[in-house]
Amino acid sequence: WRAHTTGNSFFSNFVFGFIDGAADFNYQVKIIRLSEEQPDETLRHLEDGSIDGAVLLSPRCDSALVAKAGSLNLPLILAGYLSPDAGLPCVGLD
Repeated sequence: WRAHTTGNSFFSNFVFGFIDGAADFNYQVKIIRLSEEQPDETLRHLEDGSIDGAVLLSPRCDSALVAKAGSLNLPLILAGYLSPDAGLPCVGLD
C-alpha cells in the first residue's frame, strides 16, 4: 500500500485537494486504509459512527469493498472508478 502512495503525485494531490475542499465547508477528513482482504471488517470501520460519509479512492474494479459498499448506511462515492455496474456514485479523475 505504501509503495503505491508514497511519492505518488496523483494520490497526494487528490488527498490534499480533498482535505482543503472539506476544510472550506468546516469538515474534517479521516483517512482509513481499507483492506481488500477483509472487506467485512473494513466496512465495519466505516459504520462505527465516527464518520458522516466516505470516498473510496481508486478501488480495484473487482473490489469486494465496492461490491459490499452499497449495503452501507453511509453516504459514499467512488473516486477514480467509473462503472455503471458499481451501483454507487462515481467520479472520474483526470
